[in-house]
Amino acid sequence: MKNYLQTTALINISDVDFNYNLRFDHMLNYIQDVTTLHSYDLKVDRETLMASSNAFWVLTKIKLVFNKLPKWNEETTMKTYPTTVTPIRFFREYQFTTNSGANVLGKSEWCVLDGDTKTIRRSNTVAYPTQMEHLPPNPDIPDFTKLRETVTENDFCFDYTVMNADIDCNRHTNNVVYAKLMLNAFSPIEYDILNLKGLEINYINQSFFGDTISVYKKKLDDGYYIEGKIQDKTIFASKLYIRQLLFKTVAQKKRTFLLSLSISTTSP
Repeated sequence: MKNYLQTTALINISDVDFNYNLRFDHMLNYIQDVTTLHSYDLKVDRETLMASSNAFWVLTKIKLVFNKLPKWNEETTMKTYPTTVTPIRFFREYQFTTNSGANVLGKSEWCVLDGDTKTIRRSNTVAYPTQMEHLPPNPDIPDFTKLRETVTENDFCFDYTVMNADIDCNRHTNNVVYAKLMLNAFSPIEYDILNLKGLEINYINQSFFGDTISVYKKKLDDGYYIEGKIQDKTIFASKLYIRQLLFKTVAQKKRTFLLSLSISTTSP
């Protein structure tokens, strides 16, 4: 068995934003796919792990660093590999690269839950190849941070009811849905002025079909904190890291847009 998986994919037009950059929620779809492919190679995929150990995987944290985002129609090499196993946690990393110099790094934290009790199982109680040589963690990926800010009604963005299309094979809300909620906390004009540096998501509690998640967004010095709650229970806590605003304010972005529109309509 290989201790890493590497594959290539062409970035589809349906996976990019209006600047033709790979959108971060779709990036999580790619990550989900390559992780699943490698788990099959290692014989620790969901079906095999359930059959051998009566357990299944859940993603608890993910962190991505956007050095340069892949763009539409670029052939992108994706590499993933497990790095560390602790008594109850499993860690895995990711690399996205292209010939044009795009580079995205990431890490994730996982645990396994018991198939009956849905409680966390210790790593030595499941059929995982601990004897396999694991690649060392990449020092260029920062450690996870404890994401928790106090949000108020002034930070409220919208309510979202979990629908059938949001549910995955574990019958709870798929992790990518929370990234879409992060994205939907911004208008297109707000999003367009962000110079994204990375993101981090802590998956704290599960949500299910019919649940209504209240989404809050809070501006910080180095980005935005976005939290999803069901009443007083936090479902996910996340952060979008930004290098700087491409424009000083949203109002300036609007003025620039209106000016360009005026020029284009008055020019011969």
